[in-house]
Amino acid sequence: MQYLLDGEQGNTEMEGLLHSTESNDLKIPSLPISTAAIMPSPILLWRFKVFVLTYLAICFLFVILRCLKMLNEVNCFG
Repeated sequence: MQYLLDGEQGNTEMEGLLHSTESNDLKIPSLPISTAAIMPSPILLWRFKVFVLTYLAICFLFVILRCLKMLNEVNCFG
């Protein structure tokens, strides 16, 4: 912005006001975020826990079945 017009001495109070409004336009407004908006619901956490435990149980079952298949191929069970 042009502070001095036609060689006149600018008004420092007006310049300060213009400068403060310009700097306020550049600031990003920060809204306070409540923790309730960030926290997931207990039902969602419970479903996630059940999903993870089910997935781990299925993976563990496949590992055991694969080990049993390998042991059967080398005739460890007679």
